[in-house]
Amino acid sequence: MAACRRGNLRRRVAPWIICAVLASTLAEGAAATVDAPSVERIMAETCAVRGLTLKRPVAVRPMTAFQGGYTPGVGSVSWEERYAEQWRAGWCALGVYCVQSEGRAAASAPSAPASRMGRPAGLYDRERNVLFIREPHAATIAHETVHALQFQNNPAFHALHPWHNRDLAAAVNTALEGDAHLVGQSFDAKRRLHLCSIDPRTASATHRQWWKWTPNALWAHEGLPHVFGPEQALRRALDHNSASDGRSGAVAALNAWLRDPPLSTLAVLRGQRGNGVDFIALPDDILDALGERRCERGLENTAGTLGIWGLLVEHGDAGTSAAELPEFLHDWRGDRFLHVPCAGEANDELAWVTRWATRRAAREFAARYEAVAAKAVAAGDVLGAVPNAVVRGRTVVLATPGLRQALPALVRSRARTFAEYSAWIDSGCFPQDGCASGEPAAPAEHDSGHVCAAEAAPEPRLRQWLDRVRPARAAATIPNADAQALLGDVAQLAAFCARNGRRNPDLMLACRAVYGGVRFHVQLRDDAHWRLLPYCADGTEMREWVRETYYRDSALADVSAFAGLHGLPMAAKALAEAGAGGLKMLAARAPLSTRQILAPSDEPVAFIHLPRTPIENAGCERTAEDVRGALGIWNLLLDHGAVAPQAAPPTWLRHWHGDRRIHVRCSDGQGWIWVSRWRDHDAARTFAAAYNAMASRAQGTAAALARADVDGNDVWILPDSLEALGGPLREAMMVRPFHDMAEWAAAGCFPQQECS
Repeated sequence: MAACRRGNLRRRVAPWIICAVLASTLAEGAAATVDAPSVERIMAETCAVRGLTLKRPVAVRPMTAFQGGYTPGVGSVSWEERYAEQWRAGWCALGVYCVQSEGRAAASAPSAPASRMGRPAGLYDRERNVLFIREPHAATIAHETVHALQFQNNPAFHALHPWHNRDLAAAVNTALEGDAHLVGQSFDAKRRLHLCSIDPRTASATHRQWWKWTPNALWAHEGLPHVFGPEQALRRALDHNSASDGRSGAVAALNAWLRDPPLSTLAVLRGQRGNGVDFIALPDDILDALGERRCERGLENTAGTLGIWGLLVEHGDAGTSAAELPEFLHDWRGDRFLHVPCAGEANDELAWVTRWATRRAAREFAARYEAVAAKAVAAGDVLGAVPNAVVRGRTVVLATPGLRQALPALVRSRARTFAEYSAWIDSGCFPQDGCASGEPAAPAEHDSGHVCAAEAAPEPRLRQWLDRVRPARAAATIPNADAQALLGDVAQLAAFCARNGRRNPDLMLACRAVYGGVRFHVQLRDDAHWRLLPYCADGTEMREWVRETYYRDSALADVSAFAGLHGLPMAAKALAEAGAGGLKMLAARAPLSTRQILAPSDEPVAFIHLPRTPIENAGCERTAEDVRGALGIWNLLLDHGAVAPQAAPPTWLRHWHGDRRIHVRCSDGQGWIWVSRWRDHDAARTFAAAYNAMASRAQGTAAALARADVDGNDVWILPDSLEALGGPLREAMMVRPFHDMAEWAAAGCFPQQECS
């Protein structure tokens, strides 16, 4: 995006490149200082990732030092008010992006209110050669550093300015922002995941829906580079694996895109380069047609495909909606309008020349415009009359009655066709008064400038991430037949576990994680935005995504969140490795315990059975039984402060093999008898020590606990009143190992008598 603050009307070229995340700006309260060492490191890494160097030092300041910002009715630019008014009036004369106050600006762009558009996370001021940072997040610093690299290595971008050609500025900024987003997001796991997950086949429609974007809002040109740029940058980067100079092929592709960025919003909306664009120069003597009236040349600009689309949507054209670009607009080739302010209220004139690829498209545009022209003029409230449309072959001229005598000259307006940005630059930026240029300034003496060493080695960050994204983009969705079969499989698994896991909550939780994870990914295939999520995310990233989406305040060991935090990544891994077949295998051979999910291994689960006979022989009865499992033990110890909170269970807890608890009632006492089996004696001793430390702290309280005793690889916990049952139960205890649900079911669901 660009902005200007300059007294001379024809040389107000002082743009800022605004940071990527306009729709998710950071909160107020920026740090007063920026940590120089971390900024220096991130900037150096960015230069290495991008394969470019800073030719001049760049200063870094906190955002509080930036004096620019959002101009009501204009966007994220900072203009003196008289020029802002000229800008607003010009677009109101045309009939689109017509906002006269900050309140109306916010109302016209509900998805991106002015208050948010005015507080970017960071920006690069190319005239002062300064990075302004609200908070020193790596992705923001990297994004803005890319902008500094772009302008220092491509001086031709200094000619870009929305005052002269808003359509061209939005289009070229798509390449600039796409490049910066791609590199910046490679520094942030969440943003990498978001970008990778966008389905390239439905990117445009998904973006419009995702960003609540509409072409008639002020946000349209502001947001276009950020909405469409990242996907198009990623698409180009993924198409190039290597380069002859040893640098990443993605870097070479991004450099090529910057050398030849799109020249129109039509090319951006199409997602391809598009045809040549007709740049039009309106007659210099156009005001002669107005005679003695006191009029002057106002805003002269280009509406482009996006502007025309927005105008028709804004004023109710029956055949146009914000959901789909009208077919005739694909034949747009160029346009230029001039607002002519005249003395008196609502007395201005307008001339607008448009060029089309076919006569049919020209006629359709003229007819559609005339159908909404009266509404457009009334809404803008600056023109003295409704413009008339004159069709001459592939050219349509719209002019208010006062400029009727200028129609022949308008029809003959000079036009030059350009297919490449470099060709337009070489022409002198026709029809502007030459190309603006200038080297970035050196930092002020009080600033510490940052530069990149020319010998910086290529950074693998971006390349490694792209290497992972490529197979994600090639992944096929789950076929309909497989989806239906998988939903049947998970329904059967859920029912089987409900019938046969009533006395084993640990098995039930593991089973829930499996069938929940499989079902989630089957349903996810119909989500246009997150369909690729399982292929883009590793287990850690998937858990973070689930936590942010569903369990924002839950701990990793929280039973209520376990199925989502661990089941979804497990299913994602199976899907990424073997497609629908991987999910089917997971459902068929589901794990039997939370330990197999928390710490996957080939070791089986020990199912323990404590027979009734020794209990009944002692004149007692068993009233309940269950299994704690690794997750249950972890939660117990966490709740009592026996282990430190951490993201993964302690190593020794991963050596849990099985356990069983039974509640026994005798004439002289009752309580829980708990036996657990561990991989080795050391793990058993570690658990017993942690448990006994917890029991010692509880002595003398209502929650007093029995002590744990180690017997080989087993740990026994018995209340004093039931101590006599310890020996008989040790002798009668039965243990059988199983690896997965299929193996357990085939053996009859021990310790049950049979599977139900």
